[in-house]
Amino acid sequence: MNKNERLIISIVIILLVICVGLITIFSASASDVTALSVRVDTLSTEMYAYVDLKVNPVEKRVTTVELRVDTVEADTDSLRMDVDLNARNIQFLHNEMRDLGKRLAETRRLAEVHGMKTNDLSETVAKAAYGSAWANSGKVVWGKYVISGDQKYWDQIIARLTPEQMQKILKIEKMEKRLAVLEQKKAITEKKTTVAKKPTPKQK
Repeated sequence: MNKNERLIISIVIILLVICVGLITIFSASASDVTALSVRVDTLSTEMYAYVDLKVNPVEKRVTTVELRVDTVEADTDSLRMDVDLNARNIQFLHNEMRDLGKRLAETRRLAEVHGMKTNDLSETVAKAAYGSAWANSGKVVWGKYVISGDQKYWDQIIARLTPEQMQKILKIEKMEKRLAVLEQKKAITEKKTTVAKKPTPKQK
């Protein structure tokens, strides 16, 4: 085999490698790939939250965001929304999941103190995800609506909720209100007990 034949074979091999590479790239761009996964440990070792962002490599845009909370006692709830790919939104979602994890752990702790069942706590994620879309200072694309910190957009989201989604949100809100009342009653009782225990001044 002379030098020319070797050169031709080398060029053919290089071209084949380039073709395979291009096919692989275009195949990958046809479907979403996971761009970022953030696991946030909460105050409870039995509970964690994480967010998965899936990005289309051609458009350089996140196509799906999945917010999820897992607990020992509850099945996973997830809610998807579209969001523009930029550092501010990714950081916002990260912070949102951290806050959500702390809130879940605290809600669970209060619930257990008052003898309440906690197997529905993962439903908080539905409310948190809708709240994220409403509160985000950036832009979150939800269906046909562009969500910002404006109440009218929040109203539009509410109008799009299914009865099942609405029940989830109302259920956790009801639980939180009940916990708030119980905490208030507990504080009043403790205050009365403290006052009752104070020694009365001796009469002359």
